[in-house]
Amino acid sequence: MNCKNCQETLQQAYHFCPNCGARIVNHRITLNRLLKQFTGWFLNLDNALVRTFTGMLFQPEKVISEYIGGVRKKYMSPLSFLTIAISLAGLTIFILQRRFQGQLDFTMGAEEINPEFSQTWSEIVFDYNAFFFVLYLPILALPAYLFMNRIKYNFPEYIVVFIYTLSQWSILTFPFSLAVLFISTEAYASMNQVASGLVLVFCLYVLQRLNRFGFWSMIGRYMLYLLLTLVLFFTLISIIMALLFLTGTLDLESLKPPAI
Repeated sequence: MNCKNCQETLQQAYHFCPNCGARIVNHRITLNRLLKQFTGWFLNLDNALVRTFTGMLFQPEKVISEYIGGVRKKYMSPLSFLTIAISLAGLTIFILQRRFQGQLDFTMGAEEINPEFSQTWSEIVFDYNAFFFVLYLPILALPAYLFMNRIKYNFPEYIVVFIYTLSQWSILTFPFSLAVLFISTEAYASMNQVASGLVLVFCLYVLQRLNRFGFWSMIGRYMLYLLLTLVLFFTLISIIMALLFLTGTLDLESLKPPAI
């Protein structure tokens, strides 16, 4: 018998390949086996996903410092954690488009002034949600690297910090967002605006757990961090708007309020 992954010759008693480490599978896929794998992966309290999620909630400094320090098996990798977060966000977007299309305004009141612009911007938010998620990572990481870096992480390591942090926030708020969405679309839109501020609070919580600044040092650094983050955020929005004009997605007419 040979390993189906690397073709190494195997003994009958082997459960794992000694060459590549793959599990020896000699059975067909059934619904029962799929259900067992699913429940074993998501409901096992000792698995990497649950350990990473609970760790990021109560001891984010431990998860991040251990992963950056070389621990790889104990926690879910940041990219895998990010994949789950983006998938859940994608599910929310799918539900929004299928069931609530046209009922939500993501432009903080622009719907009442210019419905055409509001519709275009909402479509962009829906279509490029995962792309925006990734763009936020360097915007949050650069100010942290410059002003919140007592632990002396480099910039790519701070990217890892915020992959874990934003993914944790997305996974944590997913069930609450979904519940509010089905209760009231107006409440969901308002909650979205509140959550945009709370995510920064969660980021600051993680940064403080990592760096352990004194009180006054913490206040001063937080102010600098928030200031640069806002500057970078509005710079990003300006660049996106410029690209939309250059590609013809938006024009000056689309920004004019409708005639009364």
